[in-house]
Amino acid sequence: MSAINASTWINEKMEAWLSEKNVADTLSQSVQNNITSEMGLALLDVADVIRPYSEVIDYLQHVKDDNFLDELVKERLLMYNRWKSYLQSFIIFETQIRVSLENI
Repeated sequence: MSAINASTWINEKMEAWLSEKNVADTLSQSVQNNITSEMGLALLDVADVIRPYSEVIDYLQHVKDDNFLDELVKERLLMYNRWKSYLQSFIIFETQIRVSLENI
């Protein structure tokens, strides 16, 4: 509850002093060891890797098979090892969030 109060206070003061809105949201996104921030950064890394490959983006938007990584290799759509590493990092963060939520 105190985090919400602090966030509200920061937003109110920054808007009054600097005319900046939702500053607390920006600040909280960069908090070190914040699992949500870390997961978001890992997902951005995945996006950076695949961005130059429009065929990969198209493939991922339509994929329905759980073994899509293997299919990517067969199709030679991407540098498999690098992309898989980034994706595995993202999956690890997702698992950590699930465990954290289960312990609440």
